Amino acid sequence: MHSSFFEGRKFDKHTLGSTYIATSRVKNLIEEKYPLPDEFKATPEFREFIETI
Repeated sequence: MHSSFFEGRKFDKHTLGSTYIATSRVKNLIEEKYPLPDEFKATPEFREFIETI
């Protein structure tokens, strides 16, 4: 979690729940909540990243 993307955010692996729940939450935040442009979300690189989550 040393990426500037996560800078200032707290992560507590004990309160995230199961790995599946944590992954689903992160995926939902990235796809739905963060203000990313639709053009960026449509790029193959972004789709590949989402597939790896």
